[in-house]
Amino acid sequence: MSRTVNINSINPITFEYQTYSTEDSSLIFNTNVDATFNPTLDVVEYFIYDLNGQIVYSNVTGYPGYTINDKNVVLDPERDLTSQGFVIGQYNTVYNFVSPKLASNSTNPYFISELSSDRTEVRLDTTFIFNDLVVSSSLELINDINNTSADYYDFYLDFGNNNLVIAVNALLDNTNPNNPTVLIKLYEPLPQQFNLNSQVWVVTQVAEPVAYNIDINETFELVDTTINILGPNYNLSINDQINNSTDYNNYNSLIATSASYSQGTGSLKYQLNNILA
Repeated sequence: MSRTVNINSINPITFEYQTYSTEDSSLIFNTNVDATFNPTLDVVEYFIYDLNGQIVYSNVTGYPGYTINDKNVVLDPERDLTSQGFVIGQYNTVYNFVSPKLASNSTNPYFISELSSDRTEVRLDTTFIFNDLVVSSSLELINDINNTSADYYDFYLDFGNNNLVIAVNALLDNTNPNNPTVLIKLYEPLPQQFNLNSQVWVVTQVAEPVAYNIDINETFELVDTTINILGPNYNLSINDQINNSTDYNNYNSLIATSASYSQGTGSLKYQLNNILA
């Protein structure tokens, strides 16, 4: 048994939860940015989808299955898939390269404490992150937003399972020093599946996501188990050991009184009569 593996790059936008509209994309000034992935700070999120679009594996804490070669992130899509137990079949895999913001991550999240009526503004509160970190990280994010060299600053509310909701602005509310919170302005209304108390962390993308379609098939080789017997060896010198074949006989010749088979106690006729008697 052997395996055949086909790996094809596919458009990751197919799996993105939220994207800019075509009209807004045309207004955004495009510029090439040299993204640098810092393995000590940044995170690779890894997802496996079946062909029905359902996530069958998710890792948002930091997938370790990559290597760094000359400052480039090197991926092995086949190994990453099979290492999770998916050794046969067809799957889609997605890699997100994100940098945590607001001192948050999947194990130290915020939660939505307030939601505006149009669902485009949310207030983030936390019971996991120290107040001073909430303040300092919020000021850092706001500074990045205000001083970006591009026309916009991309950051996201990360709800896990590749659910990244686009955010466009942030504001620190330090009215209560004992409980600082962060106000987030969203690009679009918050999807209905998220609501008050939904847990979330904040990230930026340090590189464009990548996706692969991987098809692993097993091929079976038929093994011939037939045992072949050699034919007779006619070259053996045993001609002098060959017996002559007996003459052909039928019933009438066997019971004929003149036949040798029917004479005496050792004859065939005598034996047959003895058995019948």
